[in-house]
Amino acid sequence: MCRRMAVGLACGIMAASTWAGELPPVRIGAMATMFRETNAAKFAALAKAFCAAVEVETGSKCTLDFIADPADMRRQLSDGKIQLALVQGFEFAWMKQVDPNLKSLLIAAPVHRPIKAALVVSSRDPAQNLDDLRGKTLALPSGSQGHARLFAERQCRCGNGDDPGHFFAEITTPSNSESALHALFDSKAQAAIVDAAALRCFADRYPARFHQIRTLIESPSFPLDVVVVREGALSPEVVRRFQAAMSRAHTGVTTKPILSRMQISGFEPIPPDFDEQLDASLKRYPPPSDWGK
Repeated sequence: MCRRMAVGLACGIMAASTWAGELPPVRIGAMATMFRETNAAKFAALAKAFCAAVEVETGSKCTLDFIADPADMRRQLSDGKIQLALVQGFEFAWMKQVDPNLKSLLIAAPVHRPIKAALVVSSRDPAQNLDDLRGKTLALPSGSQGHARLFAERQCRCGNGDDPGHFFAEITTPSNSESALHALFDSKAQAAIVDAAALRCFADRYPARFHQIRTLIESPSFPLDVVVVREGALSPEVVRRFQAAMSRAHTGVTTKPILSRMQISGFEPIPPDFDEQLDASLKRYPPPSDWGK
């Protein structure tokens, strides 16, 4: 998702340059949890291409930094090392709890929503609840998005600090959700945890196999990914221009096809109930006990 957000962000900045002059230099942080399928070399190439596009279009310097965790992202926003951040909604809830001066600018609207995760099993499996999967094999894709991994850790008893042998006999890590679902169909695993959007894509591509899979547990909706700024980090005029340009990116002759290919429907205003969504997420998924230390 973050790669899509980064490209869309570049589109928005470039759109701003076409009607309102150059933007000042900006450093942008992108959460590592949103790049699980992107290695360091690929991220460096993405960052280089992203910044080159911004500099060509605006004449302003730009950097895109890969940041390891939301606590570090919050500190860098607070210290002024970065001015904008791309974060997942549940991570923003953690950050905002510590620093109320953080402000959400825009939602990066996915093509498929709401954002959910699902624990799926074979339609032939008699399991009625999570306990019925004790001692079974779980497929958890290594490239899972952050919300799916959080769902796995908090609601499905396969957190990094737990011994998988205490519940699942084995946790395999296929490279992506599609591979995990194929493993489930082929009886190489008895359960899989995937993003709900990935499950819908699997249904479109492999309808016969999809009909042999059922959802045992589905997560509540997660807050959408968000573009964040710290109050006072950028001038109100720059923030206004940025929001306006991003909001129009999906209508641009050049930017609309890019967003479409990246599976972003557009950048949208913050929903009126977004704070309530963050509060609900925070209650359901509080930050780790050592978070922010």
